[in-house]
Amino acid sequence: MTQSSDPVVYRWPRHRLIRPLGRLVLGLGLLWLFASVLAAATDAAGRGLYLGLGVASLLILALAAARFAVPPAVLELSEEGYRVFNVRARGAASAHWSDVTSVSTGESVAGPVLVLEGRGRAPSVVPLVLLGAQAPDAQDRVRALLEAAHRTPPA
Repeated sequence: MTQSSDPVVYRWPRHRLIRPLGRLVLGLGLLWLFASVLAAATDAAGRGLYLGLGVASLLILALAAARFAVPPAVLELSEEGYRVFNVRARGAASAHWSDVTSVSTGESVAGPVLVLEGRGRAPSVVPLVLLGAQAPDAQDRVRALLEAAHRTPPA
């Protein structure tokens, strides 16, 4: 595997974002229903209410589309080290490869995880389900970067 100086970023798989996006659309639909009932109950035209709600809905949907187009990062790997993002109970958020002592896979309540253990800090834990189809590539890249870092003396 060739190493590049640019960091490699692994992101949430898009299929994991569909459920929250569906909940968002459902919530907006219920908000529109509530606004319609409110406008009918108060005998108001509701033009301002609908205009404001329409603008807010478009803004929310645009932000959701942007999040879906570029999913949140989970793991960033570079030749210097790694960083973990958007993971609850992840342990250490980042470390240099020289500080990492071992990499293993394990099981948690949420399923299989990648565990990066280091000196004097909590292990970093990355749920493999958040890496989707990229999980095997991420595991191979982590192991290769760790081996390369421990093979060459630090500068």
